[in-house]
Amino acid sequence: MIKQQIVSDSDIFNALKRGVTVVTGNTRLAGAIREDYELSAMNNGLNVWLTPDIFPWTIWLQRVWGEAIVSGASLPDELLLTPQQEQRIWEDIIAESFLDQPLQQLSGTVKRAQEAWQLIQSWQLSLDQSVFRYNPDSVAFWNWASTFEVRCSNKKWLSLASLPDQLTKCIQAGTLSTPSELILIGFDELTPQQIALLQSLIDSGCDIHWMQRAGKQSVATRIECTDARDEATTIARWVRQCLDENAESKIGIVVPELESHRTMLIQAFDEVLIPQALQPGNHSVARPYNISLGPAFSNQPVISTALKLLGLLQPTISLEDVGKLLRSPFIAGREEEASARALLDGRLRQNGELYLTLKTLRYHAMQSDKLYSCPVFASSLGSWI
Repeated sequence: MIKQQIVSDSDIFNALKRGVTVVTGNTRLAGAIREDYELSAMNNGLNVWLTPDIFPWTIWLQRVWGEAIVSGASLPDELLLTPQQEQRIWEDIIAESFLDQPLQQLSGTVKRAQEAWQLIQSWQLSLDQSVFRYNPDSVAFWNWASTFEVRCSNKKWLSLASLPDQLTKCIQAGTLSTPSELILIGFDELTPQQIALLQSLIDSGCDIHWMQRAGKQSVATRIECTDARDEATTIARWVRQCLDENAESKIGIVVPELESHRTMLIQAFDEVLIPQALQPGNHSVARPYNISLGPAFSNQPVISTALKLLGLLQPTISLEDVGKLLRSPFIAGREEEASARALLDGRLRQNGELYLTLKTLRYHAMQSDKLYSCPVFASSLGSWI
């Protein structure tokens, strides 16, 4: 049984100096420990030092497999799939199951299916068909997962989710060299799959340390805010106060549902921390903060417009998306038809229809005797019909 230990940063740094590999629960923690280690080295007067061996769990698994292949270890004749390859396989399997009625959100379905597959492997759950007869969605997933499993077996492919199981078998068979010591940091709990792999390492003579960085003394305070925007502004002002007291302090902020609040937080931090960024021409000024979640690629204006245009290939398009296309600056004729397109948007909303066909949209845009006539826009739509 692997027990967790509370350790100081100096304990971790001393292990890294000995060449011990540190495996973290996520990528951000690996970067934070590496940064702290380098800062400690500089504070100790060092000009050069060996790069610390710190990797997130998934990257460490891939490295172990890759090093085993390079060293000529006797491994199963399987090809480890890249994330991109694995995603494509899932896309093909799911798309094939909906040939008669293609999914509009295939990428989202693929992502959820992969997450479910990862959980099944991590917790070593059974893929017994009887367990998945709960509802149509669970039955569909069982069909996809079973097909994926068979396809990987026939093609001798190894998914990243199954890699720990394969490494465990190789270690137990004695075909894989193991380290003498390994440190785990940032794992709230270990899954059965992880425990099996780590236990096989222990049985082979590896000294496993499951560590948790010592916390700092703190005081919990609850503050009532009017709404989410007021809360974001309050947080930004508190950060500003902390930085005024200690410019070198590191501040972490946990935000539930960060994706939906990201834009509002950036606006609040810019307004309080770097108000000059709000001035025209200063948008690219360096920010003193970092948002861990990047903006979705689909939310970029030009990409969003392109996706809306692809939506025109569907039998109908929502009134909301029609309005976004009419207001988009990326559609030809926007400058000369800006007013007319706004009027056309209003006219369509008066009709009260939530969805329109492409022909209906083009019909209204071609009304030359109306103020909302948009001949350039109508001509562009003609190429889609």
